[in-house]
Amino acid sequence: MRLTNGEFYDFPFWTLKTSNSGASARGFVVEHPIEKDHIELFALGKPRDRFSIRKFAAGAHGTVEAVANGNAQIFGEGEGSVEWVAQLKPSHAQRIAQDVGGSFSRIGLIEAEWLRKKTE
Repeated sequence: MRLTNGEFYDFPFWTLKTSNSGASARGFVVEHPIEKDHIELFALGKPRDRFSIRKFAAGAHGTVEAVANGNAQIFGEGEGSVEWVAQLKPSHAQRIAQDVGGSFSRIGLIEAEWLRKKTE
C-alpha cells in the first residue's frame, strides 16, 4: 500500500536496549554506520514500557522518507524523530516480532487498554 503525500500515519516501535540487565535474553549485533562500531541490542521489557506509536508524514513518493542530517538518516522531527541505524536480517526481525508478540498475548484485555489509547 502506498501512502498519501502529506498525510500522517501511525507506526509501531519497540524500543531496544543496549544492555540485557542480567536477563538471559538473546541479542543481535549491528554495526553503527557512522561510528563504525558494533552495538548489541536486546528486545526486553514489558510491552507498556517498551512499545510506542509515532506519527510520520508520507512524502511525495508514497513512503516515509529519511532526511540526511550530516552522516545520519533521520525520520520525523523533534522528540518523535528516529535515526536509521541498520537494516535487520529478516530472521532477526522475525525473532523480535515473535518475542514481542508473545509478550502481548500473555497480557489480559483490560491490561492492553493502554495500547488502544496510544493509537487514538
